[in-house]
Amino acid sequence: MPIERLVGKSGFYVYSFDHDEKKITLSEVEKVWKTGEKEVYRLRYGWWGGQRKDKWIEDEILATPEHLIMLTNGSYKPLKVLKKGESLKAFNTSYSTHGYRQIGLGTGKTISEHRYLLEFALGRKLKADEVSHHLDHNHLNNNFDNLAAEDYRVHAANHRKLVWQNKTAEEKRLWSQQNRERMTSAKARELSRKFWDNLSGKELEAYKEKKRLEFQNSDLEKQEYRRKRAREWFAELPEEQQIIRRKFFRKDSTERRQNLSDAEREEWNKKVRLENNGRFKHEINEETVRNALIESGGRIGKTCQVLQIDWRTFDRRLKMYGISREEIRERYVDNHKVIFVEPTGIVVPVYDMAVRKTYNFVANGIVVHNSGATPGEAVSWGKVDPDKLPDAVVAYIDSTVALPIITAYSLARHEPREPKRLFERREEFMNLLKDEYEKSTRR
Repeated sequence: MPIERLVGKSGFYVYSFDHDEKKITLSEVEKVWKTGEKEVYRLRYGWWGGQRKDKWIEDEILATPEHLIMLTNGSYKPLKVLKKGESLKAFNTSYSTHGYRQIGLGTGKTISEHRYLLEFALGRKLKADEVSHHLDHNHLNNNFDNLAAEDYRVHAANHRKLVWQNKTAEEKRLWSQQNRERMTSAKARELSRKFWDNLSGKELEAYKEKKRLEFQNSDLEKQEYRRKRAREWFAELPEEQQIIRRKFFRKDSTERRQNLSDAEREEWNKKVRLENNGRFKHEINEETVRNALIESGGRIGKTCQVLQIDWRTFDRRLKMYGISREEIRERYVDNHKVIFVEPTGIVVPVYDMAVRKTYNFVANGIVVHNSGATPGEAVSWGKVDPDKLPDAVVAYIDSTVALPIITAYSLARHEPREPKRLFERREEFMNLLKDEYEKSTRR
């Protein structure tokens, strides 16, 4: 929802980053207002998304050049001083195969937004037999008043009834007819055998080449799914057919090995020796390693816990599957990378909001500071004349919280100067501090 539509409103919740809990949470908004008309900069950033982290996605945000943007380590920087490649604190969202919105709280695996919001509203976790139900049956409407806890058995039965009620008389007739004429597994096997038995050797080779090219040109998710289904199917074959398959596989592997270069053959031998090791865990493959990295958000320690292996074994698996540490940082860690920052020359109305406790909020998938600590406000807290920065900064006891923000603001406006050598005057400054302390009424 555009922020201008929230002007004058309060008491609603927004996603924000909680430094105490070290994750994205919901925080209450105190107020939203228009701050004026100012020139805005464009911040462009990108990240690896999708269920398998294999899709490069880009987005952008327009904001004033001094607006503070949160980095992945939790610190802030003014927008206009961000550099290409810097990592921004991210709030990742996606949609499941069933169309439900998924959110990432910065703890690794994504969760269903409607379930998270209902648990927040109820103040408790849902029970094992409960689901989050959309009262208006619109799975994209995740407003608090549209969510209710419901037994999963009742939920499934009601959905089946609703789907049936929404069918027309003709659709119901066709559905019933199709169920009566549904193909049996025996009939499917018969048709499959007839197809394969009638193929000539030349036709078989052409068909295999066609399927091989289709497989190579498909996306990674589809490839992994087909590999998994193939392994499951082969595992169910009778033993005599398993022997024939292994014999054919050895012959095919030998032919492929003869066409390898010396470096490729050495890599092949290393992999074979490792897999023949009695301690080698065959249940852990490249797919399970990548899924564990996605679940852990790229954290090595947590990935090892998920896979139940030590870091040395994990390091060997990374080398075995060609996964570099740089790839883990770039693809699996939840952050957005700065692509560029540029002035637009556009003057538009700008808005801000005050958020309780966390003092930040999510905008366009990244975390930005709220109005309680924009540079203009920070300057007034620190009793500083912006035009004289960084010549002098007067930081009082009641304004020390704003000092890091004032420093960031000053460095954004001026080039940093050479540090002055004050060590020789330490006694003079200590005496001044003692005098001020004696005069203070707040001791």
